[in-house]
Order: sequence, then structure tokens, then C-alpha cells
Amino acid sequence: GIWRVAGMSSYGDDLAVGADAFCTPLQRMLDAKGCNASSSIHFFDTTNPLAPTKSAYTLDRGTQETSSMALIGEEDGGLLLLAIAPDAVVDVYRSPPARRQRARQLNFERVASWKQEPNVVAAGEQIMAYQSLSLVRQQDGQLFMLGSVRYMAIGKNVVDLVHVDVAGGTVSLKKVKSQAFSCAEFPCSFFAPAGAYVADEDTLAMYAASVSPDLAQIYINEFGRNTTSK
Repeated sequence: GIWRVAGMSSYGDDLAVGADAFCTPLQRMLDAKGCNASSSIHFFDTTNPLAPTKSAYTLDRGTQETSSMALIGEEDGGLLLLAIAPDAVVDVYRSPPARRQRARQLNFERVASWKQEPNVVAAGEQIMAYQSLSLVRQQDGQLFMLGSVRYMAIGKNVVDLVHVDVAGGTVSLKKVKSQAFSCAEFPCSFFAPAGAYVADEDTLAMYAASVSPDLAQIYINEFGRNTTSK
């Protein structure tokens, strides 16, 4: 069944929470019985953050798994949602324009999908199955995705900045930059939650969790204009 949280993202009073059945890489390879790939995205109205209201609407992604997802507003008043699968397939969904209702009345339609072509992507330009996603928009309207990932082989935590262009029924993704991060107190893992926050027009902050070896302490690390946490 669906049991793993597959990302959380909010815009205004709307909160989206992904849920996934989570098949392991070995299960996917062996097509193991009992591993029925499926995922869904649930929505909440957080006008009162101490008592969020769950929407009756759920976005059912069928047999497509979800690694993470992100939500952002659009100029027409609607919402744009990106969901990424373990194989790095990206699906783009939109809610109706001029949306004025609360999250309990949302409705999303898939408008585009993107799949990476492994034989035509240069080294270092791959789009990964990110553990956490954030969407940010420049003042000129350009949209960017911030994806966090941990490379287990080398123990490296990285955030990729990816330009996103959604036009009509197509979406294109292009990696702009990658940056490695390290935490001051205890080693952080971008397999745990990480995310971006736009404080103002000049400040973009990244956040990541790190845990003490005895699991007794959890630190929230903030990264500003440099790569050292504070």
C-alpha cells in the first residue's frame, strides 16, 4: 500500500503532500511480487496551520511512483505542480486559472511530461530523482527547480539548479548549476528533508537536516550566500 511521504510543498495556504508505495531498486529490477508501484498527492488548506483541513480531492498518479514534488503559483491565479519519479520522469500538472478557492476545492490536470534521454545527456547534466524539490520564480517570470540529492558512493550532498520551461503541452529542463553542501554540527544527508525558501527578492536560503550519531539531536541547517551552515 501507499505509506511513504514523497515530499511536501506549500504555496500560500495550499499544502501538497506526496504519498508513495515505495518499491526498492531491487524490487523494481526483479519485478518482485507485492511491490505494486503507485502514488498520490494530497492537498490541505492551512489557513489555520494548527488545524489544517484536508481536501476531498486527491491527485491519483496511478502506477507512477513519486520521489518528490513541488508546488508554485502562476500569474493567472492557478497552481503549477511538478512531480518527479525514481526514474527521473517529470510530470507537470496545472490547476484551473484564476483560482480563488481554498485547497479543498482544487483540481489538477497533467499538461506535460519529460523523460531524460540517457544517450544524449552530457556528463554532469543529468536530472536526478531528487529527494526534495522546490520551485522558485525570478522577477522576469523564469521558473527554476531546486533539487537536492545525496550521492551515496562519495557521500556528497548536492543541490541542482534546473531551468524549467513549460509551454503548451511540453516541458523542457536544463541543469544550470550544481553546488555541494556540508553541515557544521553533524554530517547532513540530503536523503533526509531539504528545501529552499525565498526570504525576499535578494535572498534565497536552503535548509537541510542533520542528526547526531545517537539520534538524540536533530539540527536544522541554514545555508545563505555561502556553503557553510549556521
